[in-house]
Amino acid sequence: MVQHIADSFNIHPNVARLHLSKLEDIDMLTSEARKTGKGGRPSRLYRLSDKVIQLHFPYRDYQLLSRISIQTMMTLGEQGKQALYDTGKVFGEE
Repeated sequence: MVQHIADSFNIHPNVARLHLSKLEDIDMLTSEARKTGKGGRPSRLYRLSDKVIQLHFPYRDYQLLSRISIQTMMTLGEQGKQALYDTGKVFGEE
């Protein structure tokens, strides 16, 4: 139930409901409505989906990141060049 998830993660039930809905949208969870007999909105019971989910993360181009970082430091002039030299020296000694 949403309240149990909200309590477990110390978040508001509306935030938990939003995240659970998103997980349901991508077929990681399924849910069914359960009437409580107390009136109002039926509660939802969530469970893991039977579908196999594959997650793919984008390739991280660390070479590009280093080129961007170095070019940025170079725009700082002599201070940037000195910072690059000092940092390189520290890592080289380690």
